[in-house]
Amino acid sequence: MRLKELREQRGLSQKQVSEVLGCSSVTYLRYENGTHDPSIETLINLADFFGVSIDYMVGRPEMNGADPNDAAILSLFHSADERAKNDATSLLKAHGKK
Repeated sequence: MRLKELREQRGLSQKQVSEVLGCSSVTYLRYENGTHDPSIETLINLADFFGVSIDYMVGRPEMNGADPNDAAILSLFHSADERAKNDATSLLKAHGKK
């Protein structure tokens, strides 16, 4: 799994991630080092938290050539208010391939 990589990219400690998940630091450490498998609910929570797909998080190759950042961008887009969504859409349309 790419948990350590994702956590370190965001400058987070294991304790911070474990608090978000509502589990102990030891449990999260076990997820990160591969000695314990998280439940599907925990996998979903981790993927949502890191803004990536479960496939990406567990180390599977991206299907259809999607950029791993796509999930993070979509997550941000979905959590934005309508004005921000409209602004982002306009910006992307203005700078998209022609």
